[in-house]
Amino acid sequence: MEIGVITNPNSRKNRNRPERAERLQRIVGRMGEVHQTTSVDSIKPVLREFLRKRARYWVADGGDGALHWMLRMGMEVLQEDEFAESSVTLPLTLPTKGGTIDFVANNVGIEGDAEGILAT
Repeated sequence: MEIGVITNPNSRKNRNRPERAERLQRIVGRMGEVHQTTSVDSIKPVLREFLRKRARYWVADGGDGALHWMLRMGMEVLQEDEFAESSVTLPLTLPTKGGTIDFVANNVGIEGDAEGILAT
């Protein structure tokens, strides 16, 4: 698997788009997986699967909060016994403009929304 995407259905831009995860999955196709994470507790299990499947890229769809929790939970998962003794490292991680402020995406020069980023 190349791309692992988490999408936060509670983000401002995703709240009124219940089909969001399905749409993103159609874009990434066989190259990746998209998982809707409805709570912070639902993130770690998804990231474990991404690591087991050797996803090269992690994409956080949902703004700064989604990116923060993806990185924080990802670092915690990497310290678990299953991964701590291996050569697995944090994949390249991309923010998207799916939140209210999108501070990180704006400051690193990300242009476009998740659909555009994933389609390239």
